[in-house]
Amino acid sequence: MTKAELLGAEINSTLKLNLYENSRKLEIVDARSIYCYILHKELNYTLYNVRDSLRAKGKNYDHSTVMHSVKMFEEVRERRKDIGALRDKIMARSNIKSHLLAKIMEIDSDDKLIEINDCIKNII
Repeated sequence: MTKAELLGAEINSTLKLNLYENSRKLEIVDARSIYCYILHKELNYTLYNVRDSLRAKGKNYDHSTVMHSVKMFEEVRERRKDIGALRDKIMARSNIKSHLLAKIMEIDSDDKLIEINDCIKNII
C-alpha cells in the first residue's frame, strides 16, 4: 500500500466519506483538498503523482485540478476551523501505518518480528 493509498483511507475513515466519489458536495471537495495538499506540500508528491493516485482510484483528475485543490486548502482552512486538528490526526495515523508497513516489509528474521511487536505495543 502506498502513502497516497494510506492517506486516502485515513481521510475516508476519519471523515466517513469517499473522497474518490464523483461528487461536488462541499465535504468531499474539502476532503480532496486536504488529500492533495498533504501529498503535494508535505509528502513532496508532484502534481502528476497526486493526479495519478486519484486516477488509480477512478477519480478523473488532471494536474491543474490538483493544483487548484492545493490552493483551495487555504480557503478550506479559513472556513473550517477544525481542519488543522483534523489534518494533524490524519497525518499521525497515516504515518504510523506507513511506518508499520515499512517495518513489515523488512521482516527477514525473528529479531525483526520482535522489533515490530514492540513497536505495535508502544502504539497501543
